Parts: sequence; structure tokens; C-alpha cells
Amino acid sequence: MSNIKTINYQDKVYRVEEMSSDCLEYLSHMQNLETKLREAEFNTKQLRTALAAFTSMFNNTLPDPVEITPEQEEDNANQEVQDNNG
Repeated sequence: MSNIKTINYQDKVYRVEEMSSDCLEYLSHMQNLETKLREAEFNTKQLRTALAAFTSMFNNTLPDPVEITPEQEEDNANQEVQDNNG
């Protein structure tokens, strides 16, 4: 058996020993970035699921809304909580 290390890239096989140090460095960056992208996608799904769960729990615990007269509405116009913008 041969101990020749190869990689498959774009349907072609390359010998690692024939690659330059720059080529190996770029390969390492590409592999690391692929790993980080998979982790970021996993984290995004996890965060979206958590946000949906907390939003649901928030909605389920809200008290009944209050009725506000037009005068109160005008007084409170500048004190509203902004949704999604902090």
C-alpha cells in the first residue's frame, strides 16, 4: 500500500507532496472557513429557534392590553417601545 496523500478537488486528484506551501496554506484556510460556515449555520438555526421560543413565551405571558383614550395616546406617542429596533 502506498502512503501517498492526495486530495480530491473539483473532480480531480492532487498529490499533497506536490503542492507549494502557499497552496497548502490556502487549502487549510478553505477547510477552516468551511468548518466555520457550517458552525455559523448551526448557530443561526439554534438562535432562530430560541428566538421563536422566547417570542412565543413572551406572547403567552402578556397581560391583556389596555384601552387608551385619544388624549392618553397623544401623551404617550413619544414613549412607545420600538419593535426590533431596541
